[in-house]
Amino acid sequence: MGAADRRGLGRRSYPSPVDPTLAFALGAVTGAAVLAAALSLVGRRVLRRAARALPPRVPPAIGEALVWSYRFPDGVWTRVREAHPELRDSDLVLLERGLREWFTLAVHARGRSIGMPSVTVDWAWHEFVLHGAAYRAFCDRVLGVPFDHRPATTMDRPMADALEDARSLWERTGRAATGQRPVLWRCDREILGAAAAEAVRGRGIDP
Repeated sequence: MGAADRRGLGRRSYPSPVDPTLAFALGAVTGAAVLAAALSLVGRRVLRRAARALPPRVPPAIGEALVWSYRFPDGVWTRVREAHPELRDSDLVLLERGLREWFTLAVHARGRSIGMPSVTVDWAWHEFVLHGAAYRAFCDRVLGVPFDHRPATTMDRPMADALEDARSLWERTGRAATGQRPVLWRCDREILGAAAAEAVRGRGIDP
């Protein structure tokens, strides 16, 4: 080995100096890319969890079928009868049909507030709501959204508009398409009698 080679072995090599400004810029870009990727991953996970938490959107035709095949808890009718002992068996049959028609409207309302056109059907709805777990399960499975029982004084729009909305929704139902007339708007008249029904008139008109 020559002298020049021996001198080369004794030298230490150093990397070429890098512009500090360029190094900082490269670091910033890399950090931003990593952060963006992490946020994107977290965002996707959050969206997936949110989607899993949301109730499924029930198609109206299926929702209507579920409403009419659903068996209400026996306690609903027991409590309605206890609160209103004057009701006859035929009245309870009428109320059950009216309640199913009400939830048929709810299928199409998609969670928004609509006007309840019957005082007597409202009795049954209220008792069903008091069966908390059963009512929540019904809303999740059949309606796909919560459907709160709200007093008229707490509604976010005039009752007249909410009642008209309910009447319009009936026209979208499968039962209206087959020409069936609802009992929901005449339950009060048939159960309470003409005089008492007149006293609560203003909740709606028979469509």
